[in-house]
Amino acid sequence: MGSLGTLYGICIFINEKILKKYAKDYSFTGYNRHEALFLTDRESRILFDLFIKAYDEFCQDGFSEDVLVSYTMLILAYTWRF
Repeated sequence: MGSLGTLYGICIFINEKILKKYAKDYSFTGYNRHEALFLTDRESRILFDLFIKAYDEFCQDGFSEDVLVSYTMLILAYTWRF
């Protein structure tokens, strides 16, 4: 992966058990891949910031799964709001 200036996309893979446990209230988690979420520039910046913070945590030795789940829940909550 290059510098942050050359990123083209970010994804988070969520264990199905965790998704079912925490994301059961988010009906959009069952959408198909071809269904898009259209975001404003502000919304994109918010989500991108959360992805970067989650990635930074993941890159730490001994990263916290609780922190990663919390970032994921924030991403889901914002996505639901948008």
